[in-house]
Amino acid sequence: MSEMIERVAKAIHHYRPNRVEPWERCVESYKKELRMQAKAAIEAMREPTNKMVKPYIDAYYRDEDMKTAWREMIDAALKE
Repeated sequence: MSEMIERVAKAIHHYRPNRVEPWERCVESYKKELRMQAKAAIEAMREPTNKMVKPYIDAYYRDEDMKTAWREMIDAALKE
């Protein structure tokens, strides 16, 4: 499993209202379900929105690195 899928699965788990166990103590079938949800969430972001493209272009013309552009694009998506 990719690092990003695992990271998103853990975030989904962390924000579940009925969460009682820490991630490390959860059963594997539950983790697998959250990884599938995480993968679906990441796939949904494959095509950026128009509001996500602008920060990328701005970062490009400021000669920022790709990590900065990525963060700005995600920030824009979270503000939508």
